[in-house]
Amino acid sequence: MLARWLFSSLGLPLKTWALFAELVLAGTFVVIVGARLTRQADAICDVYHLGRAWVGMLLLATITSLPEVAAGTSAVVLDQVNLAFGNILGSCCFNIAIIVLLDAVSRRGAVLERAQPLQQRNAVLSLLLLAGLLGGINAVWLMADRPAAAALAEAGLAGAIAVGYLWCMRTVYRAQHGLGHSPLQRCPVGAASATVSGPSGLLGRFVLTACLIVALSTWLTATGDVLSEHPIHLAGRTFRLGGTFVGFLFIAAATSLPEVVTCTEAVRIGQLEMALGNIFGSNMFNIFIMPMLKLVGLIVGVPVLVLSPGFELVKHDAAGGLAIVLTVITLVTLCFGCRRMFGRFGLDSILICLAYLAGMYLVFTL
Repeated sequence: MLARWLFSSLGLPLKTWALFAELVLAGTFVVIVGARLTRQADAICDVYHLGRAWVGMLLLATITSLPEVAAGTSAVVLDQVNLAFGNILGSCCFNIAIIVLLDAVSRRGAVLERAQPLQQRNAVLSLLLLAGLLGGINAVWLMADRPAAAALAEAGLAGAIAVGYLWCMRTVYRAQHGLGHSPLQRCPVGAASATVSGPSGLLGRFVLTACLIVALSTWLTATGDVLSEHPIHLAGRTFRLGGTFVGFLFIAAATSLPEVVTCTEAVRIGQLEMALGNIFGSNMFNIFIMPMLKLVGLIVGVPVLVLSPGFELVKHDAAGGLAIVLTVITLVTLCFGCRRMFGRFGLDSILICLAYLAGMYLVFTL
C-alpha cells in the first residue's frame, strides 16, 4: 500500500522491511482504536441493559470481522479462492488462539474456568457451523464430475449456512435475555439517555470508531496481501508462500488483529463475557462469510467456488479440522473446567497453543 506507492514514486524496488514497517504502523493504529471501541461497547451495555456476551457476539464480532469480508470478497474477485477460504478457516483458528493471550492478560487464572455457562452454548453453535461448512465443502467436491449438481449443492450449502447463522444469533439472544424482551432497553436514567442522543452521542461515536477500525483493518489486510506476494530473500534463497497458507496465517492474523485488541481490552476492564462472546461470535460470522463469497462468485462468473482451478481441498480440510479441534478443546474446558495451571496459563491454553503451532506446520508442509 503506502510503502509500495512510496518506493514506486521514487523509482526504487520495494523493500521487505518497508512492508513490515507499514504493518507495524497500521497495527498500532488498530490497537489504539480497538481499545476505544471496546470501551464504547461496554458503555452501550450499561445504557441499554444489554448482556456483555450478546454485545460481544453481535456488535463487536460483526465489526471486527468486516476485514475478513473485505479480504474474502476481493480474493474471489481476483480469482484467489484458496486465499478466501484460507482466510476464513485461518481466522477461526487464530480467534480461538486468542484465549492463550487472554490467559496472559488476566490475573485471575484461566479465563475459560471463569466463563458463564452461556459460553458452552456459543462454543457448540460455533462448532456446528464449522462442521457444516467443512462437510459441505467436501460434499460439493465429490460432485466434481457433475458441475450442475455441484453448483446446486454449493448454493444449498450457502443458504443453509446463512439460515444457520441467523438461527444461532436468535438462539443466543433468547438464552441470555429470555422471551418477550425488547432487543434494546433504554436506561431509565436521564443522563444516560442523553448520552446517546445527537450525532455526538455514544452511538454516533461508536459508529465512527467502528468505521475507522474497518478502514484501518482493510489497510492492514491489503499490506499483508502485498507482503505475502513479495519475494522474500533469506539465507541465499528467494521464496513466496502459497495462497492457502498466506490466507491461513498472514491474512488471517492481519484481519483478526481487531479481535485481539478488543478481547484483551475487554478482559483488562473486567468484561470476560464480552471477550469470549467476541471470539465465538467472530468465528460464527466468519463461516457466514461463505454465502457472501458464493454470491460474489456468481456475480464474477465463478459458478462453483470449491471446483475452482487449483482449489487445495486437502489444505482446507487440515485448516478446518484444526479449527474444529481448537473449538473442541475450549468446549471441553468450558464443560468440565481446567484447574491445572502452568504459570498464568491454563492447561487448555497450552493445548490450544501446541495444536495451533502443529496445525500451521501441517498446512505449510502439505
